Amino acid sequence: MENEKIKQKYLLKGDINGIQKYIFDVQNNGAAKSLKAKSFLIEKIGSVAYKKVLKELKSFDVNGTIFYEGGGSFYIWFDAEDDSIANKIIDKIRKEFYEALKYEKFYITLSFVKYEQNFGATWINLREQSIKDQLQIFISYPSAFTPYSLDDETISDLEYSDYVINDLQSKEIGVITNSDIYKAITNEMVKHNYFFISFLGKKQVLNAADFENIITNKLPFGEDYKERESYKKYRLNHQYDYPDNFILEDNNLIDFDAFGDFAAHRTGTNKIGVAKLDVDNLGQIFGNIDNETEGGELSDALNNFFKKSLYTIFSEETLEWRKLDKDDKEEKEVFKANIYPVYAGGDDCFIIGAWDAVLPFVKRLQEKFHEEQNMWRDKFINKEEDITLSAGIVIVDPTCPVKLFAEMAENALSKAKKSGKNKIVLFDQVFSWKDYAVLLYTSAKLATYMQQNNIDRAYLNKITKSAKGFNALNNNNGVNFDNIYKLRYYISKNDETLNYIAELLFDPYYKAMKNRLLNHEADLNIAIYPAIARITELLTKSKLAYE
Repeated sequence: MENEKIKQKYLLKGDINGIQKYIFDVQNNGAAKSLKAKSFLIEKIGSVAYKKVLKELKSFDVNGTIFYEGGGSFYIWFDAEDDSIANKIIDKIRKEFYEALKYEKFYITLSFVKYEQNFGATWINLREQSIKDQLQIFISYPSAFTPYSLDDETISDLEYSDYVINDLQSKEIGVITNSDIYKAITNEMVKHNYFFISFLGKKQVLNAADFENIITNKLPFGEDYKERESYKKYRLNHQYDYPDNFILEDNNLIDFDAFGDFAAHRTGTNKIGVAKLDVDNLGQIFGNIDNETEGGELSDALNNFFKKSLYTIFSEETLEWRKLDKDDKEEKEVFKANIYPVYAGGDDCFIIGAWDAVLPFVKRLQEKFHEEQNMWRDKFINKEEDITLSAGIVIVDPTCPVKLFAEMAENALSKAKKSGKNKIVLFDQVFSWKDYAVLLYTSAKLATYMQQNNIDRAYLNKITKSAKGFNALNNNNGVNFDNIYKLRYYISKNDETLNYIAELLFDPYYKAMKNRLLNHEADLNIAIYPAIARITELLTKSKLAYE
């Protein structure tokens, strides 16, 4: 009997490219609804796509097993007799994906490599191959470059309209050509708890249960806001300020206007926070893993964090600054009513929400991540290393264009990564996570103290000016302690009420300067002081009254 030919093992990566550009290409009115529908669509297309690959592999008598799926990517192990057979199979699937998504603003690339001597080497090769393939995405689909006319019956406006309606629209939506189709999808999803997609010739009816474990299903609705009844009345009385929708029912998705109002009600500042977080050096970490079992376990651990562990933070108290007020007996708000997770999975996440909720939420997210990575570290990587997060946060008006704040958050994250990673950028300044925790804690204490003692907010200008003096001293080669104490006096003027603030700000600064003088590592970045003043300013404005 003729021996069976030994098959070669391959690792394939599928990428949904253009996700961020696609998701954030929405109008500001009703943006929350549009983002929800687009996020759901990307989630489900990724799921349908990897199942399609597995099915096609099987039709060629090739066994494939899913290695990982989430965050817009999927990985599949498969066997083939040689490279030519593997290329033939994957090229066929590529063409089907290109055809199915030819009218969309996102596309799917498939890349694969042979299994090398270990998992890490294979992973690095696949990563490099994926980058090459994304630069020549249509090399196996030349018809993508065929010129056409809008009069061409094969690709008419009518056909495109039918495509959008049939493939992306909810089952019971009437066609209104000037409406935002994604807002309409979300309206139907909320109303009926299901919607359908048609992709690769297959229709899927999806109900609420299909999204139970998807982070984008953990969204804030009117019923989650503890002061919803008084806010409903306020919104109704000011309906002309809400052109998209002035009614906020319990089953309505909370919009960005409401996030701004919630923050203004608590702090006096009508702003939203936008944050993007990403795991550092992930390619290098996977490249150092020897076998696919450990690689799969680390993938599962990361995906579990961004899709499940993240949920546990949502029920926690959100307003870190109010925890310091021991006389405050009010029921505390939870994050869920104030945070909108646009997407999360794989190795990153993007969130929007009330600014005063986003800042502490990001802090808790990093702390939770650090807690869990301590469980992964000994198993997956060198015991001396950490798996770390970088983040970028921007604070903007609720009316800021979605595309703009998405780009601003991306740039802030990029700056954090270029500054050594395991960092966070806020107010365009780079901080360590320790700096960031001190920044939030000190701002909370300072704001509470100023309000309790009726200290004029103009005093914050003095803090900002003193911070400039601190920085000037910090940049000198020597340390002039006489000038340091002059700055302390400038802050307090020996006023008993202000002396507490001088201690709050001065003592950590003095310690940092002393460590610098002794050539020890400074505990804090001096740049936190103007940031503290800025946050305190946002926390102490005249609050928005609903009644």
